[in-house]
Amino acid sequence: MRKRNRPLGMAPSTTELGSYVRECRLKLNLSQASLAKKTGLAQSSISHFEVGTHKYLEDQQLKRLAGALHCDIEELRKRMLIKPEVKPQTEFSILIHSRREELGMSLEVFVQKMGMTVKEREYFKVRKSIGYNQVNLLAKVLNIETSVLAKFTVTTRKESRSELGQLVRSRRKERGLSGQMLAERLKVSRQLVTQIELGQCPLSNNPDMIARLAQILEIDVNRLEAAKPERKLKTKVNNANDLSGFLTAKRLELHLNQRELGELIDISEGCICAFETGRLRPGAKTLDKLSKAFGCGIPSELISL
Repeated sequence: MRKRNRPLGMAPSTTELGSYVRECRLKLNLSQASLAKKTGLAQSSISHFEVGTHKYLEDQQLKRLAGALHCDIEELRKRMLIKPEVKPQTEFSILIHSRREELGMSLEVFVQKMGMTVKEREYFKVRKSIGYNQVNLLAKVLNIETSVLAKFTVTTRKESRSELGQLVRSRRKERGLSGQMLAERLKVSRQLVTQIELGQCPLSNNPDMIARLAQILEIDVNRLEAAKPERKLKTKVNNANDLSGFLTAKRLELHLNQRELGELIDISEGCICAFETGRLRPGAKTLDKLSKAFGCGIPSELISL
């Protein structure tokens, strides 16, 4: 195509692509504003392309320009400079790059499988972490275990001092689960999962929750049981010389907590607590049940007080 002299006052183009776009536009007697309207691009963008300030275009931009200028998209593509590739700069991006090479997967195929935009593709090369909503997809695309990506998932600010909490959190991340995802599978609140991981809910008296955690996290239930903090029984007796103190002392001798004693004699944990604090006195039938559970009689002088 024969070059035309550019109109007076028009800045010269410094790129082959810019010159070609301008030449095609002038051949069609289009202004930059008209071309911008046809392509859906800003007029300033058209100007930058022609002058050469902007050297690279995305595929969608090339398609729009080719359609508006009535030219083959390959004519635009071959005139565009090759954009220098940004090398992976973080441990996370280096892992992705090396794994792609092991699989013989091109960047274009990887981007397509991940459903990423061009901007996201570039950002991926400098990212340090990944959200839980992408962990499973990335693991599938790269054919690796989610546990490999666990160290790159979003970090939690608060550290847990609980062995059980640390085990739950680390295994959750290895499985590619966020706290909310785990909560939904357990059918509990997100706050409860946080409390478990921070050691604020030790699960000492909740074997059902331990079993459900083991199933969802795919971990031996015995590992979770072993990580539970030792159950702490109340050791302070209010007054060993009255009925409430006697009941507390006998329960502790049997190494039972209030819930376990309540289950043993079919009484609520709240009632046991009320008996031991003196807020409620047990009736004759309940005293008989307590006597059998303790394996000894209850001193009559304590009952009559």
